[in-house]
Amino acid sequence: MKRWTIDRRAMVTVGLAALLGACSVIPKGADRAGPVVTTPTPEPTQSLPSDETRHRIALLVPMSRGILATCSAPLARDVSAEEAHETYAKAYADEPFVHVLPAGQWPQTQSVTGSNAVHVQVTVDEAARRLVAVGAVDNLAKGTAGAAVQCMNLALGLDEGTGLTTIGLAP
Repeated sequence: MKRWTIDRRAMVTVGLAALLGACSVIPKGADRAGPVVTTPTPEPTQSLPSDETRHRIALLVPMSRGILATCSAPLARDVSAEEAHETYAKAYADEPFVHVLPAGQWPQTQSVTGSNAVHVQVTVDEAARRLVAVGAVDNLAKGTAGAAVQCMNLALGLDEGTGLTTIGLAP
């Protein structure tokens, strides 16, 4: 079995069909800074200590559509996973396209494919003292096209969900 090098040249040469399902770190050279980038925090704030850094790990996840974002932030005070989940659930309770999933259930891109929904989960990494939020969206339906329909609906005085679905193609 031939092993393929996962970089931009391979994507062009091999194409999506050969890479589909092959998640990997983008090798140094394909991404200007390499797979791990550490950037200093621009300015100190109450929630971010002055020596805090942000990390990004660039991954290549060849799939036809969808975005799975994992974001973390340092905690300014002790917060439990339950408290973080309750806060997110309350904040998004009236948003028709944002679904905070039940505790322990994690977002998957396939669950939002073909919908204008975003699935969100949040927890706390107590050992690292960081909040971790994960969100899945269909970058076509929830992207600019979905936003355009949503804005048009609001401009015309219609319910913002008219013509948009929150049910993905694969539940």
